[in-house]
Amino acid sequence: MTQEAYNKLKTLKMTGDDLDTYIATHDSLVLRAGWAPDGDAAIESFRNGLKRQLHLSILRRDMVPTILQQWRDMARREHTKWALIKASNLVRGQTENKGNQRQNKWRQQWTNKSETKDPNAMEVDTVQLKPLTNEEQKTLSKEGRCFCCQQIGHMF
Repeated sequence: MTQEAYNKLKTLKMTGDDLDTYIATHDSLVLRAGWAPDGDAAIESFRNGLKRQLHLSILRRDMVPTILQQWRDMARREHTKWALIKASNLVRGQTENKGNQRQNKWRQQWTNKSETKDPNAMEVDTVQLKPLTNEEQKTLSKEGRCFCCQQIGHMF
């Protein structure tokens, strides 16, 4: 049973937007595997099973979590923040891409380069953010925040 729990932990991934089920399953498997709840293995398996964007959002925070409970709490906060952004109609569509499409769109917008597109083509798996006002751009720039994710520490 311990080996089975270990194998499941190695392949456990968060599916859809169901963070609570992922956390509960991870906790149960950690106990069944006999791992220390705040051990490096439990923390690493939790991090690796998170959705990529959620994991990155946590790592971009000023304080990176060091124990499993902090990882859970921050995952819940970031997950809630994303749900609020979606509910506030600040994004249209939903994405699971690697971020390159979004970065390219922002670069294109700020460098005023245009790209010829087929008018009949459908855009799928993209996130389109509402344009920032000049005041928002100045504020973000002054604070050293990214125009895309509004986090401190990188800009494009």
